[in-house]
Amino acid sequence: MPIKSIIGRYSHAIKVDGTVNPKTNEEYRLNEIPDENDKYVSDAHSVVDKNADDPIYVEAYAVFTSHRINPTGRGKVGYSVGGKISNAFLDRDKFLTKGYTWDEKYKIPYRIWASFDYDLRKDLKFVASTWIDNGYKTMKAGTAFSDYIGDDGSTPLSIDSMFGKASLFDFDFGILYAPTENFRIGIHFQQPFIDFYWEFFEF
Repeated sequence: MPIKSIIGRYSHAIKVDGTVNPKTNEEYRLNEIPDENDKYVSDAHSVVDKNADDPIYVEAYAVFTSHRINPTGRGKVGYSVGGKISNAFLDRDKFLTKGYTWDEKYKIPYRIWASFDYDLRKDLKFVASTWIDNGYKTMKAGTAFSDYIGDDGSTPLSIDSMFGKASLFDFDFGILYAPTENFRIGIHFQQPFIDFYWEFFEF
C-alpha cells in the first residue's frame, strides 16, 4: 500500500508540529487544520518522507458468520462478528517528513465489528452494522465522492482521504436491492453511501 494512502486514512493520528487547536489545547491533526492553513492538507505527498519506501500491506482478520431461514419463511436472516488488524504502522516513524509526528495513542490499526442482515423480500435486504475502528473518519457525501474518484489527490477507488472527522465508534444501516441473484446495489447511511456487489463464483 502506498504510504500516501496510509497517511490519508490515518490523517487524524498525525500531529502538525508547532500548531495549537484552541478547542483541545493540543496540536492540530492533519484532518482538522482550518481552511486558512489548508497548505498542510492539500496533498499527502507533502507529508511523506521522500526517502521512505512503500510498505507491503498485510491484514489479519477473523470473522464468524451465521445465516438461517427467516422464521417468517421469507428469505434469510443473518449476522457476523469479526476483528481485523494490519501492519500499516510498521516503520511508521520513517513515513513522515519534518514537521509532522504520530500520536502515540495509535500503535496498532484495528477494527472490530458486528453486522446484521434481514431479507425484507426476495430482492430487498436490510443491512446494519456497528464497529470500533481507530482508522475511521466520517465524511460528507461530496468529500467521499471526491475520495473515491481520486479528485482530492488521493488514490482512486479507495477510502484514504485526509479529510473527515475521526469517529472511533460508529454505525451504519442501509438497503440492498438485487436485480439478479448475483448483482446487488446498496444505499447506505454512511460512506460508501452507494455500493455495488457482484458475485462471480460460489463454492
